[in-house]
Amino acid sequence: MKYWKVLLFLLAFLMALSLVGCRKAEEKLTEKASEKIVEGVTGSEVDIKDGTDLQNDDISGRREDTADPTGDVKIAVSPPAGWEATEAAGLSVFYSKDDASFIMKKEPYKGDTLEAVVQEAKGIFETSFKNVQYAGNVEDVIVDGRNAKQFIYTCDISAFSMKYQYLFCFVGGDVYVITCGSLEESFDNYAADFQHFIHSLHFE
Repeated sequence: MKYWKVLLFLLAFLMALSLVGCRKAEEKLTEKASEKIVEGVTGSEVDIKDGTDLQNDDISGRREDTADPTGDVKIAVSPPAGWEATEAAGLSVFYSKDDASFIMKKEPYKGDTLEAVVQEAKGIFETSFKNVQYAGNVEDVIVDGRNAKQFIYTCDISAFSMKYQYLFCFVGGDVYVITCGSLEESFDNYAADFQHFIHSLHFE
């Protein structure tokens, strides 16, 4: 894949995560993609561990009222081989490999339950991207001992057919979103790595 195509993919992926920028994703996919990506790079705090000492606790899938007043949540993650960490504004975790990315960030969804958050997210995607199609049903999964919801969908962003795996969970009263994505044609090649990321996540 040519370098400029990878840059466009990364921009599309970043924009797909933002509730504020979501509706403008297609407008931003221009030949200046590389400049916009560079402009968005700042510092972020991510702790990387080897994944051997992660502990889980049982957290329900309902928004808690005891949010961390500082808004700071440390996230430990064990990346698979070949993935590179990238620092970008507003992203708690951002790793990339070729045309794939693994991203985690806090999002301002308003729902009090995971079910409500999922419906809110779907509504945004369906009105923002073309040809949104879901692969199967919404699934209940566990992320670091917390109940989470997951769904997979494909969509068209500019000239690209994209495939995303989204997971939603509550951490300290906030909604955290995990996004695994790549070009649709290569998504299955990264499935094992995406699961490695998810299973290694630990909130501190």
